[in-house]
Amino acid sequence: MADIFELDAASLPPSARVVAFEGRERMSTAFDLSVWVLLPRADAESLDPDAVLLKPGTLRVLRDDGTPRWSRSGLWSTV
Repeated sequence: MADIFELDAASLPPSARVVAFEGRERMSTAFDLSVWVLLPRADAESLDPDAVLLKPGTLRVLRDDGTPRWSRSGLWSTV
């Protein structure tokens, strides 16, 4: 089965898989998006959190045919 989430983040290894996310959007405020990512142990152990912080990333929710249904882009503020 194909992934329904797609993560475009050069600061994370290609093995990163989105398992869940939660977001908040309000009028006149910045959006807040928490993304839970699963990594193989070797990639997780070698990940440098400082190399991820304040780097760009885009989360997409995909339709069954693989086209984007929804997306948000921002900067990683915590790891």
